[in-house]
Amino acid sequence: MKGLFEQSIWPNYTRPVIDHTGNDYGGRKFFSEAEKQRRHQLVRQKLIEKNCDLLIVQGYFPPSTMGVNTSLYWLGCDNYYKNTYTLILTKEGEFREVHGVKTCDHDWRIDPYSNGEDMTPYLKGAKRIAYDGLGFITHAFYNYLQEVCPGAELVDFCQELAFMRACKSEEELEAVRHTCMIQDRMFRSAALYIQPGRTINDIFADITRYLLILGGDPTEMPKILLAVGENRGVREGDSILTATMAVPPDYRLKYTDYVVLTLETPGLGGYYAERSRYFFFNEPHEEIRSHFEEALKLQEYQISVYKNGMTMKELRETLNAYKASVGAAQTHGNTWMDTEIRGMGNITVCRPLIQCDWEMFPLAKGMVFDSIHKYEKGQRCTQLHETVWMDDEKANIFGEYPQILTVL
Repeated sequence: MKGLFEQSIWPNYTRPVIDHTGNDYGGRKFFSEAEKQRRHQLVRQKLIEKNCDLLIVQGYFPPSTMGVNTSLYWLGCDNYYKNTYTLILTKEGEFREVHGVKTCDHDWRIDPYSNGEDMTPYLKGAKRIAYDGLGFITHAFYNYLQEVCPGAELVDFCQELAFMRACKSEEELEAVRHTCMIQDRMFRSAALYIQPGRTINDIFADITRYLLILGGDPTEMPKILLAVGENRGVREGDSILTATMAVPPDYRLKYTDYVVLTLETPGLGGYYAERSRYFFFNEPHEEIRSHFEEALKLQEYQISVYKNGMTMKELRETLNAYKASVGAAQTHGNTWMDTEIRGMGNITVCRPLIQCDWEMFPLAKGMVFDSIHKYEKGQRCTQLHETVWMDDEKANIFGEYPQILTVL
């Protein structure tokens, strides 16, 4: 893979950085300075509105999923990989990155944040501090704040920050478009790696390699879901028929199988998209094709009804009315599998993470999410994934590869 990390392939990736403390951390991904200032201005406006002096964002310790924290990534335009950082942004616009204790060197008897660089000069005796997720603040750091800012009031800022992350800018939307371009190329070239006689391990290895060659972010984990089903009709005694991901890694695909490939791919800046497509080795059984076409109608209908201001409750009521009209199973929202929307952004998931009736975020311009379509009718279940984004009036599909049953 000579030339894999050339600038032409990685326009926003540089090699690992050594900071002033002597610690190194995995590659730096960044957007323009204007984009960074846009994010900071959103925060500053909300800080003034809530009468807060500054915002503190920290990577939860131990570090969050995959060693990267979404809020750090968004506010600093840097992944701060596997390190305990504190980011401080004042309402006047001063921004500080404070290095804590590197995770691999951490002594569990000390606070990983306040044991690094002294933050006192940056806190400046703040009286009202916004904090990203008070439920995650360490007891030691809470005591540290009380010591250096006596009597300071802490205000939870996680929902405000989450909404800012959910509504993407043009630069962020372009990053997701880049991700969908990678996926389109993967879908178009599926015959290169999805073949009868190949094992699941063979296919996963090739997909991972191709994702990197095409420009997927190597510092983020690509999530590859590969489900396998039998290309046949319903037989007496069958339960619900669907492709299953519970396939042994050494399983060899058969000519009579079909594959559902779902890619959760990280592209530029670590921004993800999630999309699924169906691949067959021979003509799909008429029952599968018929059920898929009905599921596709649900997908098209669901995307058409998204509108800004819509809540999860309104969406479920609308979709269940449609499902009732065609005799399909209803959506209840009690489990992850009953989700209609899952927010996409950097580090896989950004709000909206609309999985419950009490979800607090209505749809808004700039939101990007995996529009999940679960169609269960009779003895078959078909689930489709498509990444969409909201503009002023409606939802739009990012990618170009059509939602079809592809015969390889």
